[in-house]
Amino acid sequence: MGRKISALLLAISLALAGIFAAPNILAAAAEPYYEGVPAAGAIPCEESAVIMEKQVLTLHAKSFPQPSAFAYTEYAANNFVTNEYTLYNPTSEDISLKMLYPRTDRTEWSNSDMGGSFSIKLNGNEIQTSLRHSYAGYFSRNLDIESSLMQLIGERPTDEFYFGDDLPVHDYKFFINLPPQSLEGIERKYLAFVLTFDCNPKKTRVMSSDRMATDVVNGRVQASFDVEEGSSEICLTVVGEDIDHLSYGVFVDRFATQKLELGAVTYQEVKSVFPEYAMRNYPEGSQISRKDWFNGFVQMLSKGTIGGYFAYTRAEELREESFMQWYEYSVPIPAGGRVTHTVSAPLYPTVNENRFQYDFLLSSGQYWDRFAAGYGEIEINVETPYYFATGTLEFERRGERYTFRRDCLPIGELSFTLTESEEAYLSGGRDYVYYDPISPSIRLAYILLAVLGGITLVVATVGIVIYRHSKKRTALSEREENPRSS
Repeated sequence: MGRKISALLLAISLALAGIFAAPNILAAAAEPYYEGVPAAGAIPCEESAVIMEKQVLTLHAKSFPQPSAFAYTEYAANNFVTNEYTLYNPTSEDISLKMLYPRTDRTEWSNSDMGGSFSIKLNGNEIQTSLRHSYAGYFSRNLDIESSLMQLIGERPTDEFYFGDDLPVHDYKFFINLPPQSLEGIERKYLAFVLTFDCNPKKTRVMSSDRMATDVVNGRVQASFDVEEGSSEICLTVVGEDIDHLSYGVFVDRFATQKLELGAVTYQEVKSVFPEYAMRNYPEGSQISRKDWFNGFVQMLSKGTIGGYFAYTRAEELREESFMQWYEYSVPIPAGGRVTHTVSAPLYPTVNENRFQYDFLLSSGQYWDRFAAGYGEIEINVETPYYFATGTLEFERRGERYTFRRDCLPIGELSFTLTESEEAYLSGGRDYVYYDPISPSIRLAYILLAVLGGITLVVATVGIVIYRHSKKRTALSEREENPRSS
């Protein structure tokens, strides 16, 4: 009995220790994690005879951000990237080169006190710029240069299907009314509203932002939507040639195995043209131009299209926060002359525990035709007082300056990780920035499960001990009451 009581007291002590230690464990698990932004260089957006003779890329990382504090009054002044281009015009005529420079920043950074500034200069003087916008999405806002240039350059830079002033649009809105009393006695897993129709995938695009499952059954398109008791609305938008042989109904499952002949289903159709439809959700007074909004919407449709003709989105899904900004400007270069063009931007690393990963898209240099073909020189400098832990290029160190030189553009992107010291890097055990398969939120969930599991085990142990002790006391009482039976 003494051993059981001791074990019980030990289990309770461990449980209490785990409960009181949980805040510290969770605090340790909730190490700062902020997704950084890959920086990039200036991009020419037209063919030109201009030669980019040399690019000097310098990344200044003089202090580490502390996201939990969000006090960055001096951060932007000490952490930025600068691209310096030497441009040569070999022709006998002046050239005004049209350029684009991405404003690669994130809401969680730019809304802090850190702020950050972008600088675009020619021979040391500021250049006048205008803002352009490209669709970047809501979840993954990493810079996609090719996709952005498709939207920003040319009159019809994206999917040709959507261009045409008279491209028809058919908006269908279905109203389903299923009173609860009408479903009594019906065995069902869930209810599905199923549409069946014919269409020409080459001439039709079908869109819906409602949760939808699509399939081809017996040579016809079948689209299924989850519905519930009461009133439901399902929206379907058809762009181009209209769908044909439309039939619909409510079924007990998405496979349309049993149709329910109950309730009421009606629909209305509204016709328009695509340019009008695409701008339906355009916010008047927006700094995003109508052209950029239209091209962004087409890009959103193209990214969300599955099977060539189904897009899981609609015009109402596009919002201003899904766009990223670009600076558009022109660089004048006199005949036979050279100029120095400089662009600078804040530097936002990915923060993961005690490691800081910095990324630069060297591929932005591929848009300088002669440079990408092997002409020109590149110099990359990293200025930092911190320990250079890992990098995709081999740098030569001189004090707090790391340098890489090559007479052509390197293949791949630049990425490197800094830590406070070599000891800080080694104490991590592995490079979490590159290889950690467990996100901080998942790690936190594991710790919570472990704590809850420990508490559950202790409660179960206490219950078993109490039950056995109670059972033993009952047996002793019975023996005392019935001494003969013992």
